[in-house]
Amino acid sequence: SEAVKTRRYESPVRRERARQTRLAILRAAYALFLQCGYASTTVARVAAGAGVSVDTIYKTFGSKIALLKEVLDVTIGGDDLEVPLLERAGPQALRQETDQRVQVAMLAAAITGQLERLRPLDDILRSAAAVDGEAYLPDRLPTDITLSTPTWTAVRSATAALARLD
Repeated sequence: SEAVKTRRYESPVRRERARQTRLAILRAAYALFLQCGYASTTVARVAAGAGVSVDTIYKTFGSKIALLKEVLDVTIGGDDLEVPLLERAGPQALRQETDQRVQVAMLAAAITGQLERLRPLDDILRSAAAVDGEAYLPDRLPTDITLSTPTWTAVRSATAALARLD
């Protein structure tokens, strides 16, 4: 018998639709994790909130804890783009600015925006760690994602410090 030749199918429309589905899932998960806590947020509730099937979530993320990790990645990065932090528009503009006062103002605005996104993550992480040992992430935060290692190191340190306050 002859081997069947397969060819790779690439569709920008399909890729964008998959990206939009992924973002809808992440938005629904983030909202539910904040509103209900990690333990009370089921994959079925996330699926309903995103308008997808439970199977879609498991095929996309693999597990509830992996979904939480992706929510963290997107929230910390501010978007789902696979662009290293220092190559993004904000840091590039900061590098090109020659006036140090303007640089400080730009940096303060960027940090403020990031802290506003990060604050709710503490609540999500605490609710997750209370019910799932795998969810205690400070020692497991990735270093190979689109954010720089120093950024993750800062997040690890801050999360570990918050854990010690309890």
